Amino acid sequence: DGSHAYESVLKDYQIWSKHLMPGGYLVFHDIFPDPEKGGQAPYRVYQLAVASRQYEELPLFVSLGILKRKK
Repeated sequence: DGSHAYESVLKDYQIWSKHLMPGGYLVFHDIFPDPEKGGQAPYRVYQLAVASRQYEELPLFVSLGILKRKK
């Protein structure tokens, strides 16, 4: 579990997303759409990834956001 600061989460996403093969999964921890339930930095980067349209968004599992790289 890494840093939850926006810059750190964004950097992790930018580094690792380049290596993800089509059909591979990108999993974010501590995704809280409701700010009262948790921090927003991981959620903001998760939303950025979704907006890129490179991933299929799967249902949240507790606080895990799961994205599957499109082929």
